[in-house]
Amino acid sequence: MSTLELLTIIIASIPILISGYIIWAINVSFSPKVELIINPSWVDEEKNYLLVRIQIQNISNVRIWVDEILLQILKYDASEGRSLSEWVPFTIDKIPYDEEPIEFEEPYPINQTTQFIEPGQSLKTDRIHYTPERNIFFKLGLQIYIKFKFWGSILAFLKKSHNQFTTTSIIYKN
Repeated sequence: MSTLELLTIIIASIPILISGYIIWAINVSFSPKVELIINPSWVDEEKNYLLVRIQIQNISNVRIWVDEILLQILKYDASEGRSLSEWVPFTIDKIPYDEEPIEFEEPYPINQTTQFIEPGQSLKTDRIHYTPERNIFFKLGLQIYIKFKFWGSILAFLKKSHNQFTTTSIIYKN
């Protein structure tokens, strides 16, 4: 292979490499990214009040359009030797066969008036949950569904983006 042929191949490859970099940069810059935090604690264990502190932060460079935000709180028997996974089902058909809750409850919609979250913006919500039961685990799940606008829909289709983000937490009550 002559030097001229090699130089031709290198010069022809440069636009391909530049195009790949531009596509990667657009993908990274315009992908929605959300940080979800659930921090449960007992306000007063004797009075049976669980405080659930929730934080949702947009850590991306784009506005995130909110479709729905759900909080799931499920109770599980804390019998000796029981193990629980991190999985929190949001629908009854998603309950693992070996992790039946004491009673399935539908998730609570929260922050219902929130239409979008700006880049860098945080939503913080507190919720009080009353429970008289003893010797139980609580599995908490936070889930946000986002909507894609026109260009977001195109990028989401091209990169197979998900429109759902989820995090979980577990707390025990004597």
